[in-house]
Amino acid sequence: SGNAAAIYLFSAALYCNGYEVTVTSVWNASLSNYVKSFQDNMQLTDNGEGDPNTWMALLISCGNTDRSSNGCDTRFEMTDERLATLKANGYEVVGRYLTGGDFKQLRPDEPARIINAGMKFFPIFQESGTDISYFTADQGKADATSAASAAWGFDIPADNIIYFAVDMDPTDTQITNSILPYFEAVSGNMGSAYKVGVYGTRNVCTQVCGKNYATTSFVSDMSYGFSGNMGFKMPTDWNFDQFHEISSADSGWDFDLDKTTYSGKFPVVTVVNAAQAATYTRPAITPLAAGTPTIQSFIQDFATLEDLYVAYYNAFIAVVGAPITASVLASAIANFLRSQAYTGTEWKLMTDKDADLNFVSYVQAQNVDLYNRIYPYIQGTAERPLLSDGANGQIDLGHLAATMEGYFNIGEPPQFWGGWGGDLATGMRDVTRNYADGKSTEPDYAGKTLQEVANATIGAEDSSCNYSDLCSDFDAYALVQRIKTNTDQGHPFSEAVSWYYGSQVSTRFQQIFTELNCAKNLPDLHLSIFSNMSLGMLENVPKYGLLASKAGNPTMAVQYASCYSLAEYIMSMQ
Repeated sequence: SGNAAAIYLFSAALYCNGYEVTVTSVWNASLSNYVKSFQDNMQLTDNGEGDPNTWMALLISCGNTDRSSNGCDTRFEMTDERLATLKANGYEVVGRYLTGGDFKQLRPDEPARIINAGMKFFPIFQESGTDISYFTADQGKADATSAASAAWGFDIPADNIIYFAVDMDPTDTQITNSILPYFEAVSGNMGSAYKVGVYGTRNVCTQVCGKNYATTSFVSDMSYGFSGNMGFKMPTDWNFDQFHEISSADSGWDFDLDKTTYSGKFPVVTVVNAAQAATYTRPAITPLAAGTPTIQSFIQDFATLEDLYVAYYNAFIAVVGAPITASVLASAIANFLRSQAYTGTEWKLMTDKDADLNFVSYVQAQNVDLYNRIYPYIQGTAERPLLSDGANGQIDLGHLAATMEGYFNIGEPPQFWGGWGGDLATGMRDVTRNYADGKSTEPDYAGKTLQEVANATIGAEDSSCNYSDLCSDFDAYALVQRIKTNTDQGHPFSEAVSWYYGSQVSTRFQQIFTELNCAKNLPDLHLSIFSNMSLGMLENVPKYGLLASKAGNPTMAVQYASCYSLAEYIMSMQ
């Protein structure tokens, strides 16, 4: 009951917080029910009364900062001792940063340590976010990849929510022009890996979630002076309410934290992926039979093909006075060499060209002996023999050529999808089949973990991602880079083959570090492969995306394990 003026103010405050209550000076059952609803939403004691916690929550975004909290977030590493302190003080969930430098970000074993201590946690991504100039669509795309890659690196399972920070007080205009485009890009580029959450003021969170660019909110309510928290009701689907900072000076602990209430409306991280196997055994490689022809033995035939194409080009294609470039000529030879085995819609998409069957007919008419020498190695049958590289490598000539032509293509899909990316995707399909949810009865896979199955599949002879595929893929990248910088306009293809297999083939399994611009170590290579394979929009279009068409919509766990296995395979070749 109480003072009429106080009841009037209380009911008005409740109305301003989004509740359809009748503003009144008389306490009644209806008002009490609305109060219970507000208290329940704000994780307060739902007694239906105008107690101090409820009054303060209605009037100021941070509410009563002395109230207890079941969650927190912190920039400090969670050691066993700190976790014990949190648990003893009623905390159940802790927020930690995925990136941000050695001091601020999660340590490699920290997620498992938090879980093993009986607590839960949620990941936060913040590289900057304190200035409006940071928030662009390009930055959102980059941050989606960085956040997902970091999360996988910390063994955080797919489908968990990553909270992207807006650590400032943007105006409505800034939200419209900068914050929303940023989150649209984050959401669009996250793929199927993780869900997107937003950290920010009530206004920011409401608008971002209202556009469906984020699943839920982590509300920065302790910034009660921010305009985005003044006069705005609590976002409907909030998951975290950050309301007060506790410094080590205040607590006597050796770390600072922010009190952050967890609503329980959306799940947090309660398990981590199993650690990767400590040992890796590369699948066996069967050497080619003695006397297998080498790719070098075809260099003169490649040069003759180049001469034939120049004549064909000048006779049937060229506009008067238009010179043929090294890339055009080499791409045409690659097109010829893939014309029998790599055709159809998929390869038109990868190379932006149909196979030029008119040139195939021209070669048959002009030099049938050359055609007959090459044909067995480019035929579109399973019996297509491999070539040697003169050492231990195995080359599928048609595969090499198709991948090369894909690297000459500029545009979509990403060039590596015509090579190692496509092979890894089909390898993911094999991993899914071989694992069969852990129920495989095949001796090579029965009773093995998913990672062990992936290790045994990627690179195996009977895999869709095998040794000759990978040799051909990485060689194709190196050859095309040579051709693009070559000054030999007459025979760029044959010159590149002579140069590479004569002196550079030992760099084969180093090419991917240049292509992906990543450091030469297992963690960086794994995350770079994973982010390129699994986090883009083209890869994740339902039913028709690259992963759907090539890999059969593998689970995120299969994608992660397969990328790890390829990284292990490549590192074992160094």
